[in-house]
Amino acid sequence: MKFKNYRNPYTNDNRIYSYKDLYDMPFGEFIKRKQEVLSQYRVLGVPTEKELQGSDNVVHVEAYTREDGTEVKAHYRSKPNSGGRVNNETSSSTSGASEVKNSNEKDIPRMTKSAELQENAIKNMPIWEVKSNPEQEYYRIAFELQKAKETGEIPEWIKEHNDIRTLDKIGNEDNKNALKEKIIQGAKDNNDSETLNNLEKVYVVTAKPDSNIAQEVINSSYFKQEIDKRITKIESGEYEKTSFSIAFPDSEISTHNTIGKSDVHNVKIDSDGYLNATIIDYYDFDKNSNYPLVKNGYIQQQNGHLNSYALMIPIRIKVKK
Repeated sequence: MKFKNYRNPYTNDNRIYSYKDLYDMPFGEFIKRKQEVLSQYRVLGVPTEKELQGSDNVVHVEAYTREDGTEVKAHYRSKPNSGGRVNNETSSSTSGASEVKNSNEKDIPRMTKSAELQENAIKNMPIWEVKSNPEQEYYRIAFELQKAKETGEIPEWIKEHNDIRTLDKIGNEDNKNALKEKIIQGAKDNNDSETLNNLEKVYVVTAKPDSNIAQEVINSSYFKQEIDKRITKIESGEYEKTSFSIAFPDSEISTHNTIGKSDVHNVKIDSDGYLNATIIDYYDFDKNSNYPLVKNGYIQQQNGHLNSYALMIPIRIKVKK
């Protein structure tokens, strides 16, 4: 991995965060630095301490205290080119050492300090704050559904903007079959035999039209572009009994982290000129991701702290006058 002349696209700073930096970082600080970390991840990846220590293209800055009393932890910075020019040229990323080491189906990654802090932060967050952002809301729902498996009780704040039922209670067969395909694929990807053996009892969370996530999709420039690209096929009825896939970009953080890659199902335009569709997703965490929030989510999931679930988002958008 090349580190020389690196500048973070978001901050224009030359600091490089290692995997250890992110592991040790308090969750609150990580949230504040999320854009900065994500920008580094996109262009440079997250190196290990060993990779940085063995590179001639970085300098190690010892811990120090500023005049105002602020303590700055030891960290690494990129060396500039000899000519002092700055660019953002980076090589392909190399992932840091992973805590998730699955040698077989029964391997369970240990809970880490980072995962515990992240879990406690989202579980202890005030409900009003949770509901203010879909990224937080649907993450918290995963923890609440884990408890609901034992108690059978769904918190009222979730029901305000979501309908909760198990897969066997979904009446629309088209939606049920599409959901089942997403769940099976997600469970297979993560070697989740428990889910595969209990498909009918998987929770399905259906966001109501006035929910934050439904409104964010409706207002998403990316989603509108994807609809515009396919409008001719949609008008011809090609997607009424099938679907197409989308992947919300990380520039639209909330939809990217809540829905990510998903399918747009049963798309049609009614007589009033409204496009009606259902976005279908499976809320779980990719075991191969090196993005810290996702890695922690996977660890929490594998340790039985949160519950994966299927997510449906009904969409209605005016497309014709």
